[in-house]
Amino acid sequence: MNLKELRTILEIKRQWRDTNLLKKVQEEQLEKMFQAASETEYYKHLFESPVDSLSDFPITEKNKVRDNPDSFIRNGINKQDLKVLRTSGSSGKPMKIYSDMESSLFRKCLDDASALEKGRSPLDVIARIEARGYYQKPRFDSKFGLFRNIFFHVNEDIGNILSIMRKKKVDGLGGYPSMIYLIAKANMENPIKLKSAICGAEMLTKDYRKTIEESFSCPVFNMYGCWEFGPLGWECPEEHSLHINTNSVILEIVDSKGNAKNSGLGEVVLTSLRNTTMPLIRYKIGDLASWGKECSCGRSLPVLKSIEGRCDDMITLPSGRKITPMKILVEYRGDIYKGISEYQIIQERPDLFVVKVIPTKDGFKHEKEMIDRIKEACLNENVTIEIEIVDKIQKIGTKQRRVISKVKIKN
Repeated sequence: MNLKELRTILEIKRQWRDTNLLKKVQEEQLEKMFQAASETEYYKHLFESPVDSLSDFPITEKNKVRDNPDSFIRNGINKQDLKVLRTSGSSGKPMKIYSDMESSLFRKCLDDASALEKGRSPLDVIARIEARGYYQKPRFDSKFGLFRNIFFHVNEDIGNILSIMRKKKVDGLGGYPSMIYLIAKANMENPIKLKSAICGAEMLTKDYRKTIEESFSCPVFNMYGCWEFGPLGWECPEEHSLHINTNSVILEIVDSKGNAKNSGLGEVVLTSLRNTTMPLIRYKIGDLASWGKECSCGRSLPVLKSIEGRCDDMITLPSGRKITPMKILVEYRGDIYKGISEYQIIQERPDLFVVKVIPTKDGFKHEKEMIDRIKEACLNENVTIEIEIVDKIQKIGTKQRRVISKVKIKN
């Protein structure tokens, strides 16, 4: 870990500052973002007249970024020098997000800093369950025994995960709550005790939290984030309030007309304060949320009361066994995704999955491979996979969901 990384981690200590000081930091960073935005094809026309505040910007829809990401990159920047993130959010169609090394480093270290706030030691070994777990490279500082992670793909056998966790003497667990929940249930036979479990990317339900806490004899924390912006918020250890990272993002909750709301349920829009390479201003991520009251923990960071629309249903197979929906996704699986513009998997019955595919202009040519892939993810149980070629994907609430289960689940 170099000095720049250490400085970045210490940024989170600003949470104890006076609210006015936090606001000043936001304003300073926002000025930098405005300058960066004025140098992009997408936003530059807005600066033909004076821009005084965020409210001068219209809402940026996700499809605008997805369809033409280059229009959001500052002029004169060589894309070959940038880090590229391909989102795996809920839309079913990957999106490219570009950033420079400094903003990428800030994003990574902010994740570390929030984990430290929840009791993680830099010496702890963490098992992380991710959709692209097999493709993760060890961090440089892990060679010195710091921030060591063991990555597992969501398709990894749960018994094997627990076996490796025991062998490696893992201290904590992180990843999708639906997958951690299944690991926790399997762990009850011969329990491993952990220091903490940190969940993200899906809704952490009360049942999930209770089962994970009891199984691993540890506190469970929720993380809120998205691929485009990285960590957005995290639960404090004292009250489990979900605090927003005001030093990296401005989060607004808006009504149907894009006006900011101080109370009640609304849509979440985000403004990046760090990625000046690809500034995203008032970007709608499709979540519904509401503001909470000031937390008694003493932190000055704002609190979200609730987040809705991010809960991926567990999939119950004909035998009654359950799997996380992340298992049946086809991104990063050979050539299956080639020829697909968007897709959605709907579990109509325990034994029937309907896959709706919007093909690219080149056509979808890997139907058999997709069927075999999903059957394998369903533990080779007797399930039927039907492929439907469509020109539109169903929307649930404000989001397009990649996996929808219509099967009622009993925990």
